[in-house]
Amino acid sequence: MSNLRYGTDSRAKSANAAKCALAGAAIASAIAMYGCFNETIMFVPYPNQVAGSANAKSGWVASRLPGSMGKSSRSDWEALQQIRRNSPRPASSSVVASSVPAPLQSSGYDPTANPLALNPALDSLAEEASKLKTAREKVAKLFEALRVGGTLGVKFDDDNTMRPPRTASETLAKGGQCDDLALLWIAVANKAGIPGGVKVVHFKDSPAELEHMIVYAVVDGKKVLVDLQVNRTGKTKNSNYDEKSDTPSEQALWVYHQKWADFCRSKEDRACAEREYIISLNINPNNPYALTHLWVVVYQDRFDRGVAAYESKDYRSCGPLFREAERAGRKAQETAGEKSLVKSSNIEDAKSNAVACEHNLAQTGGNR
Repeated sequence: MSNLRYGTDSRAKSANAAKCALAGAAIASAIAMYGCFNETIMFVPYPNQVAGSANAKSGWVASRLPGSMGKSSRSDWEALQQIRRNSPRPASSSVVASSVPAPLQSSGYDPTANPLALNPALDSLAEEASKLKTAREKVAKLFEALRVGGTLGVKFDDDNTMRPPRTASETLAKGGQCDDLALLWIAVANKAGIPGGVKVVHFKDSPAELEHMIVYAVVDGKKVLVDLQVNRTGKTKNSNYDEKSDTPSEQALWVYHQKWADFCRSKEDRACAEREYIISLNINPNNPYALTHLWVVVYQDRFDRGVAAYESKDYRSCGPLFREAERAGRKAQETAGEKSLVKSSNIEDAKSNAVACEHNLAQTGGNR
């Protein structure tokens, strides 16, 4: 019988997860200063650890995947859909629980929540603004109410602990960071009939891994910046910035679902993370960050499920699972290049394990 390539038990990640907090200390001041949308940094396991290679490292690190790397393409999307269609789901009796890390805690995701739903106060504000004559008047009305410290008492949340995104009503009640504030504006502006969109920018004097999200309103055919952390429209906290992306308001929810995906992944809820990255990409296909992290999640999920199937001698399922892990790993490398969290050795682990499953299936006469 052929054997698998194993590495550090993935359960060790839970014991070392507290080390994550230390990695964020260096950027905490920048988050406090700019209210930055931390799009390009998240806590992920070393790829060798999840891949099962012999030189696996323990613990977690903050790994940066720049949002500008790579491109989403039609072939990427078709390959993803093929993986999802062909993904075998072993019966629960064939899964060895100890081989798959349990979630650190429930992600708490509520698929029924509408992030743009308005509570009575926000609905009333939108209704009042919609009755004003000009777009400029409408924007001024909303800005005075929704800016941090404005008439509705919106607060900035300077706690940079990884958490789920907030709905518009939650942001009004609890405060929010720049991405929460952006969705708060979009929710009310949509109801008030103010067109616009969302920009992701990088302030040139801030750490490379930090980005900031602002919105804009279209007034007299021009995009007017709306940063709810400053005291007037038309400017942001720092005028010296590079624009990373610009999406219209009807696509703004990509950030909500991406943030849910990042949070679910931090809690080891891979099914939630995979689903939310896909929803984010359905809304905004031109998002290399989400695509790159999606392939990593698919790799990790299929690899660990392949290990579980192999250990229960379900050789018929483990081969296809490892083949999918191999394909996902290759797509991760194509998208992120040398910065990919899935390394060539990880892909070889999946390939070798698929061969082991296929050999053992043949040895048993195709009965397992």
